[in-house]
Amino acid sequence: MRDGYEYYTKRVFSKIENGQLKTLLNSYLEGLYTTLEVWTFNRIFNEMINSFENVKITDLTWDLMCNQIRNMKSGYKYLIRFYGYAQKSGACLGCHDEYLKRNSWILFDNKDIHVNESNISKFYFSGGSPENFFIISNGKFPPCYIYIDTANSKLNKIFNLFIKFREGLLTNEVMLADFLRNFELSLGQYSSLINDMRDFNYETFDTQFKYFSTDDDKKRQIRIFYLKSFYVFLIRFFEDIREKHDVLNIEHGIDKAFLCKENFSTLYEEGVNGKLNHTHLRQ
Repeated sequence: MRDGYEYYTKRVFSKIENGQLKTLLNSYLEGLYTTLEVWTFNRIFNEMINSFENVKITDLTWDLMCNQIRNMKSGYKYLIRFYGYAQKSGACLGCHDEYLKRNSWILFDNKDIHVNESNISKFYFSGGSPENFFIISNGKFPPCYIYIDTANSKLNKIFNLFIKFREGLLTNEVMLADFLRNFELSLGQYSSLINDMRDFNYETFDTQFKYFSTDDDKKRQIRIFYLKSFYVFLIRFFEDIREKHDVLNIEHGIDKAFLCKENFSTLYEEGVNGKLNHTHLRQ
């Protein structure tokens, strides 16, 4: 263990007024002191103690953390990890406390998850929600996280299930994130009507397909690829739980096999007013 932390302890105890917080923060910073280079630690130390001036341990919340990040120049991930450390030590993080306990990776307790520090200030912002964070893994690279702002929070659970469905498949996390960020908008008038997966049907598919068809060619191909994958996921979900629910069916000129065809988009667009002749299913 490196000697010399006593100087920093004095600074913490003189800067932070709240007894519980100064003890907790000092313990956390001492752990960093033993693992970081001196110049790195000094930079983070100064950012941290300045951000907690006039703060009590009962003030620790998601919004406070996000406001602190906004006012910091660097060292965001160490601040976020402190909140995880504080929670594990018994601190309550406000209205998001239980969700963060169940999803502690959001507070960077899993070092296997890739963290792009340049994205932290974009994702962790006041007014945002930890429920809009998602992990994406393609099986080849370390998992990464993305933030998707949704007006309809019911979509979050569905997104999590779809992302899990895509795990192990050839997935580009950037492109999947792009699709999900545009997903709610692509639903148009149906976006506020989604409560669960049973609310997806031919009308929602057709609306989304037409929305993504207006993109430039490259974006269009990628987004429609993931749109098709999403509806295959829905169909398989109901098959797996053995519930009869026709997301898409032959009456609409579409079934799962046809949806998986490489030339699906071309054939679908050939349909009159978005509806295909049933003969397409046998091609």
